[in-house]
Amino acid sequence: MTLAERRAAFAELHESGCFVMPNPWDVGTARFLRHLGFHAVATTSAGFQFSRGQPDTVWGSPWGLPWGSPRDVMLAHIAEIVAATDLPVNADFQSGYAHEPEGVAINVALCVDTGVAGLSIEDGTGNPEQPLYDLSLAVERIKAARAVIDAAGAQVLLTARAESYLVGHPQPLTDVLRRLTAYAEAGADVLFAPGARTRADLDAIVRAVAPQPVNALVAGNGGLRVAELTALGVRRISVGSALARAAWGAFIRAATAIADHGSFDELDGATPFAELNAVFGLTEEPPRDSRDSGDAYTSPRDGSAPRPLELAKARGATVNKIVNAPSPPYYAVIAPAELQEDIRGYPETAAKLIELAKEQPGFLGIESGFQKGFALAVSYWASLEAIQAWRENTRHMLAKEKGQSTWFKKYLTRIAKVERVY
Repeated sequence: MTLAERRAAFAELHESGCFVMPNPWDVGTARFLRHLGFHAVATTSAGFQFSRGQPDTVWGSPWGLPWGSPRDVMLAHIAEIVAATDLPVNADFQSGYAHEPEGVAINVALCVDTGVAGLSIEDGTGNPEQPLYDLSLAVERIKAARAVIDAAGAQVLLTARAESYLVGHPQPLTDVLRRLTAYAEAGADVLFAPGARTRADLDAIVRAVAPQPVNALVAGNGGLRVAELTALGVRRISVGSALARAAWGAFIRAATAIADHGSFDELDGATPFAELNAVFGLTEEPPRDSRDSGDAYTSPRDGSAPRPLELAKARGATVNKIVNAPSPPYYAVIAPAELQEDIRGYPETAAKLIELAKEQPGFLGIESGFQKGFALAVSYWASLEAIQAWRENTRHMLAKEKGQSTWFKKYLTRIAKVERVY
């Protein structure tokens, strides 16, 4: 599915009915949700930040808070989730990582470039003394986001969030209705008031902004099921950090039982290894006519670094090689891809990525090449930390998303630890 098709499919989901858009926090959870048959996913800033050992905050570090994922780290994470599956992705883009509309516009443009099908902008400031933006400024921020999305010509849905419930506003429903109707007039495609839980409040919100679609957050078992939310007129349901917190709950219970009681009973509910391995395993091989007998994957026996593209070059493939024969142990990132027929711009982008990789700490070398219908890159790294830093590089993630949306039919990445060569 191309990027344009993903975005069109996401827009179509909002035209009628109701759908659940769960929130993964890493590649594995995104792929498992795809495996379960969901039609779209959304990032969760809280789930992601918990996975990094950080509290979830509005980007609001300018108010003196030392934590919170900076914009570029969050953009890299969003791009990683986009690249993980072929599902449309809605980005939890917090407050747009800027206070003024001009800054919001710049950052929203960067978010659109990650390949998202939608993104949300909230009106929380992160300042406990003034937790919500004044309505006039909040509206201008939504207008700025709308304008930059339209200027990009991208079919990206803009969700406007009113945080009145979450910040403890004394009259949250009244304030939410005032804000969401203004955001709808400012150009928001979807309206969202996290914290609204009762039938009466959700019904009032749906009626106030109709016919614009409404997102409802279900962060726990509040008694409303999908069918009941559908009957209220809710168009989209997300779960925020709830799945991440459910996973943390299982982890904490099991770890606490071991630490406090020496008991492993809580491990009984663990998902079987074979089940996860099957879901995440390689299910499709590169095209047979591109691989011939598989010789392009063999390694030399002279003690040097593996050269998986040596024979591919002999068969006429375009090959780039920058390898200084690293000594084990080291790590190899193996990335085969099935190419579209039109790969204009791909060789230039691949060459630029190689130059970018050469600047990364822990980079040892790369062999990459392509021929009609197939590409393969094998890069070598000193540590898993170096690989993770490369994966989180914003320019790398944007280029990877570009490849998946434009040049690649299929794309896989595998990491192997090389402990000896022979």
